[in-house]
Amino acid sequence: MEFLVGAKAQLKLDVITKVEQGKIPRKQARQILGKWERTLERYIASFRKEGVVFVRHGNQGKKPRNRIDEDLKQKVQALVRNKYFNFNMTHCLEKLRDEEKLLIRAETFRKWCHEIHHVKRKKRRRACIRHYRQRMQSTGLLLQMDGSPVWE
Repeated sequence: MEFLVGAKAQLKLDVITKVEQGKIPRKQARQILGKWERTLERYIASFRKEGVVFVRHGNQGKKPRNRIDEDLKQKVQALVRNKYFNFNMTHCLEKLRDEEKLLIRAETFRKWCHEIHHVKRKKRRRACIRHYRQRMQSTGLLLQMDGSPVWE
């Protein structure tokens, strides 16, 4: 069985194997992993039961439950390319909801549009011209004002 192992999983595997071989004490293993005693016990029990595969997450290799069907994705992308090719993304999404009765989240639709390069760039506005204030002619001139009432 082949699976990918990250750096954290590799560290966990190394520490648990060393604990099992008696090379490092459990207290030191807890400090290295930053886990409680109960979690360390679960890791050791899983290691004894499953072997090195215990580091693999249970959902690895499975499809997400909330994944949208590939056929729907292809249908939406075809509609965007052929029927709604001249619409912006917001208007296109509204048309898909109203006319085609397809309910898609905006972020999902945006990702699908990026995949088929349907996204149009925003038009850039010309930079406004800035007029800077001219400096005073006299160097070192400082105007001081006092707002306190004058007492005679």
